[in-house]
Amino acid sequence: MTMKHIFTISLTLIALQTAFSQSKIDLAGRMLIDEYKRIEAGDTHAIIDPRLQELSLSRGSAAPVIGVIVTLNPEYTAEDILINDAISYTSTFDNTVVAQIPADMIETVANLEAVNHLSMGQKRNVAMSFARPLGEVTKVQQGTDLQQPYNGTGVVVGLMDTGLDPNHINFTKPDNVEVSRVKAVYAYASNTGRPTSSATTAEAIKSFTTDMNTSTHGTHVIGIAAGGYKGNGNYGLSGKVYNETAMPFYGVATESDIVMTGGNLYDANIIDGVTKCIEYAESVGKPVTVNLSLGSMMGPHDGSSDICNKLAALGKRGIICIATGNDGGNNIAMSMRGGLGASLNNNVVGVSYGTSSSNPYTVQFWSNNSDEFKMDFILYDPTTKTVSYSLEIPNLNGSTMGIGGSSMGSSYIKDDKFNAAFTANSYSIFSSQVEANDRYSVIAQFKLNRDNNSDYSLMPAFRISRSRGQVVTGNISTPDNNTLGQFTKETGSGWTDMTWTYTTVNDNGTVSDMATGENIIAVGAFTSAQYFTLSDGSLYSYNGATPVGSICEFSSYGTNTVTGEVLPHVCAPGSAIVSSLSNYYIGNIDLAGTTGGNGRSNKYGPMQGTSMATPFVTGVMGLWLQADPTLTVSEAKDIIKQTATPYTGSDSNLKVQWGAGKINAYEGIKEVLLRKAATGTVVADQMQWLVLPATDGYDVVAPGAESIEASLYDVQGRCVTTAAARGCELRLTTAFLPAGIYILRASSSSSSHTSKLLIQ
Repeated sequence: MTMKHIFTISLTLIALQTAFSQSKIDLAGRMLIDEYKRIEAGDTHAIIDPRLQELSLSRGSAAPVIGVIVTLNPEYTAEDILINDAISYTSTFDNTVVAQIPADMIETVANLEAVNHLSMGQKRNVAMSFARPLGEVTKVQQGTDLQQPYNGTGVVVGLMDTGLDPNHINFTKPDNVEVSRVKAVYAYASNTGRPTSSATTAEAIKSFTTDMNTSTHGTHVIGIAAGGYKGNGNYGLSGKVYNETAMPFYGVATESDIVMTGGNLYDANIIDGVTKCIEYAESVGKPVTVNLSLGSMMGPHDGSSDICNKLAALGKRGIICIATGNDGGNNIAMSMRGGLGASLNNNVVGVSYGTSSSNPYTVQFWSNNSDEFKMDFILYDPTTKTVSYSLEIPNLNGSTMGIGGSSMGSSYIKDDKFNAAFTANSYSIFSSQVEANDRYSVIAQFKLNRDNNSDYSLMPAFRISRSRGQVVTGNISTPDNNTLGQFTKETGSGWTDMTWTYTTVNDNGTVSDMATGENIIAVGAFTSAQYFTLSDGSLYSYNGATPVGSICEFSSYGTNTVTGEVLPHVCAPGSAIVSSLSNYYIGNIDLAGTTGGNGRSNKYGPMQGTSMATPFVTGVMGLWLQADPTLTVSEAKDIIKQTATPYTGSDSNLKVQWGAGKINAYEGIKEVLLRKAATGTVVADQMQWLVLPATDGYDVVAPGAESIEASLYDVQGRCVTTAAARGCELRLTTAFLPAGIYILRASSSSSSHTSKLLIQ
């Protein structure tokens, strides 16, 4: 007997809200709200979103406060969403507000005229001695054939991560281990986008322990980007043990200032953390590069998600480097394209997953346009090649529906076939709508467990019917510490109401959604060392380690699904990298070295991943910014393309996986210096502008102009001085301004000019 029952409690409550709010909230956010409503209504439910699980909600308790990224309409400010005292906000920039809103008020805020769109985002996952020479960093640090060595002096390196230990000796001044280079630390223990603790003075930083003791990832990452300790220690290297010998495990931008932010990696926290890094750098008039060795498979992979948009805005104020991910070699990406007529119907993709999971897997499908596609959740029998059960998922306009086993609440659809295939606490929950990027999307979150009584002949899959020219892409995300979830595809002919021909499943598309946005540098990994040595001299290698100089098997890649941009932009050393470890980490990790000093024990150990490659590039950006503090992310990406060592083989997938190739810090900084030396004269329109240093500022010259005017803006967009003159020349006085980067905008009746000025 089959009984179908949509989440009537959820739908009734949603009906009380206007459809206007539904279109303003992304699918993941809608599912969180509906889940909260089911909890409050007393339904037997599955707590899918960890923000609700962590708060141990019970019926009738106060609504949890959620970190929400709010995009405002023009002419509105953050104050316009503060409709009562329960709502607050931390950071705000451009039209973006990182706000703290109780779950039961999110739809009310979405309905405000001031609000264009909002999202609650999701929780992201954290994705040297041999690396420096391979990336040509050593030559830069030594100043080989350059006017001077470059080490990150005058630059701020920031990060958002987990497991920070700001008092590791690696983050002190190379010439004085008693002085820390860490200028600020912010920890986020909740999901709200508001730091739960901070340290912004030398005394407070010295007393800070860690944001969380279950991780050391962030300490390792920032050690690669900016670690600078070169004093004596005990360590293993190349199968030998060295005692009281100069440590080789320092990073790239060894004398940069450091800002650390870390904790729970929710989108609101990430945005606020990156903002804190950039705002500190702006406050002291220094350029900044920020590392994000984290990401997620969920999202449209076209740069249009809220997290991408906000990072793109912040990327105009600093250079942000993001890891592509570590899912290379895994079939977690799929696409359906091509075909005509009947071949567009009943296109199927299957899934493999852990059948004893305590947390749900997530699959998200996207159309290439706003057209809906017909989708069914099916159970099929591969022996008979027939569909045994089918549940249609309509356009739910942001609402949810689900199917569940016998122990799940009455709001779940119940079916005998489903009960036969899975355990009583299994379920799959669906939501769908046209998202803010004008693309139709469907999310499925499922925990489909099996036991000895389960009918293993019934296999779960998703069946999609498309219109002509419509492309459907998708990704699957695995919960922490579970069997990898992957897409599957059957072969052969004779399938009834199932077509596998137009389904592609592979790892080309495994790039993190966060890495697909504008104004960021996406980084993949290649092997700089196959082996690492522990402090006792033992020599080890990671499983699947590729030969030195080749791409790491795990390095994620793909293309932006709308623009076609190839990602990563560049690759850097990411295998068997030894760097600093947090003293507070309670897990097990191999030790490659230790040193005293700074009044404590300091540990070093190996890790691998694009998480290690990304801070290498972040550190290189620190070196380049020292050479030219006005360098922008677009200029940096162009220099990377011009100077990286390219892949020259014929494998099309490897060509994508490599991006521009291997980062070359040395050739890159020479190009930076060359371009900087050539910027004394700028051509705009048909007139040649000159900006010439003067005793108390700059002379701005537009040959032949009858009159000109010029204004200078700080990096926050505020006009700090202006001047105008008849004729072709004026003096712009800057002697009274603090050191930093400024934007010059000048114009005449027939031409205009914009450039960056560094005032020291």
